Amino acid sequence: MKRFFSSLLILLLLVSLSASGCSRDGTPRFSRGARAFAVRLSDGGERAEREFFGFSPDDTVLPASVTKLVTALAALGILPPDTLVTPGDEVYFPPSGASSAFVRPHHTLTVEMLIEGMLLPSGDDAAYALAAACGYALLGDGAAGPEAAVARFVDEMNRCAEDLGCTGTRFTVPDGYAGEENHSTLGDMAIIAEAASANELIMKYAGMHSDEVVYASGHTNTWTNTNKMLDPESKYYDPAVIGLKTGSLADSFALVVCYAGEDADYLLALFGEPSDKARYRDMEKLIGWVKQEETR
Repeated sequence: MKRFFSSLLILLLLVSLSASGCSRDGTPRFSRGARAFAVRLSDGGERAEREFFGFSPDDTVLPASVTKLVTALAALGILPPDTLVTPGDEVYFPPSGASSAFVRPHHTLTVEMLIEGMLLPSGDDAAYALAAACGYALLGDGAAGPEAAVARFVDEMNRCAEDLGCTGTRFTVPDGYAGEENHSTLGDMAIIAEAASANELIMKYAGMHSDEVVYASGHTNTWTNTNKMLDPESKYYDPAVIGLKTGSLADSFALVVCYAGEDADYLLALFGEPSDKARYRDMEKLIGWVKQEETR
């Protein structure tokens, strides 16, 4: 009889772990094909603690719109945030179906506004407008044409990534809306997320749910963050989530969040998720893992 109850107890424990999405050692179980990392940020200048949950930092991932974190970092190294930008036809470069901030050639916005447009509605048009403005500045030739300007800026994005310490990353577009040619690694994305989380302007907008914006040209718009964990009306809402960026391709979804834990802030990331629902479900597991770790 004792053996029966012991077996029953073990079975119930395994069922409980399976239902919670955790393995026996408490490590989260993610969707098939997904890759994850957690970074415990430090205030004291020490190296951040990184956890890859058994995945390799060298695993290739598709960043999708998380690419825009590098777009913002690179742009801020070229143009001041208050620089005025009146975009051209580059705002029409993103293909049909791309996310949009509804930036048009007759609008005038600051660099800071374009960064907000990339980080809230994940505007691919805003990314191209910013890329072209920076590219023209780097070329020193306002008549170079938008294709050449964007290409020059993408080169600068890759240099920016290398300067951060990335070794397996190659960007081909400023918005991330591309195939496997626009790729990174799990470890490199941890480096990029850390750099973005340390940037005050990026974090100002990465953690904002929505905003009523007035362009420098007087045009108005309402931008809403694509991160459902910032939306008080969403079932995925978590008040401890203070950023950072979503990324979506047809069959590969990404989510990077900055999570305010009890003892420290954390960067939690998922790449290669099979659906929008899966990335939020797995992020909840990651947050649960953080809470568990903080009680140890």
